[in-house]
Amino acid sequence: DEFRLSQHEKSAICASSVSLATLWEQLTRACDDPAFLSVASGVRSEFSGVSSLSFSAELLRTSGSQRFGFGCRDVPADDGDALMVAGISRGGCVEAWNDECARQRTPWKRLLLCSVVLSVNGVAGECVRMRNELSASTHAVLIACNPPSVHEALLMLRAVQTAALVPSGSAFWAAHTARGTARTDHVFV
Repeated sequence: DEFRLSQHEKSAICASSVSLATLWEQLTRACDDPAFLSVASGVRSEFSGVSSLSFSAELLRTSGSQRFGFGCRDVPADDGDALMVAGISRGGCVEAWNDECARQRTPWKRLLLCSVVLSVNGVAGECVRMRNELSASTHAVLIACNPPSVHEALLMLRAVQTAALVPSGSAFWAAHTARGTARTDHVFV
């Protein structure tokens, strides 16, 4: 389970970006299936409901016109708003970062679908400022958390699809962020 691997700082064989893209596509499609949602909503791992491991990811792009290669979305939550990875594009910096993490066997440092970005180059707490920092920089150091289980990823996907608040106590990043992040629309960087 790729989410479980993201919660331990220990060397492990993990999926490459191509395999991750296939998994995320399947998960996104499955979210449209009521039977899957019914079963998956009740499945919890040992990490469900706990604070997620935070990590840093260093992304480099050759110019300001190249994209980092991930879509992000503001997610309002009672426990503190966040910038969530809503998609990862093929051939971008995030895909290259994830492949390097797979080669280095550091699965906890990969940016996954539904990862939450807490800061960009030290800018934290306001999604607009974090996105502006991403847009202006060719070098971005992200502090992020991955969902600890499929259950938390589903909560995030539902929140994005419905523009609903993530329920209190469900924000796996709550221990790492402050409240009050500005709320705006989806952006692709």
